[in-house]
Amino acid sequence: LMSLLLHGNAYGWVVARAGDGTPSTVVWLNPERVEIDESGPLPVFRFNGRQLPSQDVKHIPAYAMPGSVKGLSPIGVCSMLGDTGAATQRMMRDWFAGRGIPGVTLKNAEKTLTGVEAEAVSERLRARLRTGQPFVHGKDWDIDVMSLPADDAGFVASAKLNATQVATIYGIPPEMIGGESGSSLTYSTVELNQLNFAALTLRPWLAKLEQEFSSWLQQPRFVKFNVDEELHKL
Repeated sequence: LMSLLLHGNAYGWVVARAGDGTPSTVVWLNPERVEIDESGPLPVFRFNGRQLPSQDVKHIPAYAMPGSVKGLSPIGVCSMLGDTGAATQRMMRDWFAGRGIPGVTLKNAEKTLTGVEAEAVSERLRARLRTGQPFVHGKDWDIDVMSLPADDAGFVASAKLNATQVATIYGIPPEMIGGESGSSLTYSTVELNQLNFAALTLRPWLAKLEQEFSSWLQQPRFVKFNVDEELHKL
């Protein structure tokens, strides 16, 4: 779990096998010293620069991206989400600073203004807007206050998903880190919190290990963690 949570990959090296060929002793390698070469049709694992026999390598990725066997840690996935959130903040900063679209348009329905006339009217309008006073004009003027386009508004709203997505990755209730849970939390107890922790946080990782370890054994044998036993100790 330390390898999965910190580096996104756990590498096991089978150093002994039972009579039926199943692994009997697996040494977990330091993930910082393992390299994966994916240039060929099959990945090649190297430990301290030495290639390991593929049949003796037990590789468990945390979160694997399509097209790659190398996993990402939860921190790595959150970093990707953080980049998206930072890009959203930069977009909003630049939009407010540079006004990606005009805040107000002013149109004369009767005549076409020269550049000098348009600048004069624009300066008068800006002076009124800065002071918060109404802009008085004749019957020929139309004023329209611009708003953020629907597409941009949807993009800004996506920034709210950042905390929720991070909570989903870590398997914790979104409201604990400022996300949106979609439902109100009526009450909680120590026991209920522990059950939530076991179901939301521990269970996904335990299931990943159970599935991997069970694949090493011959059916009908399988591996399953006794989570209930730990809860009963509370």
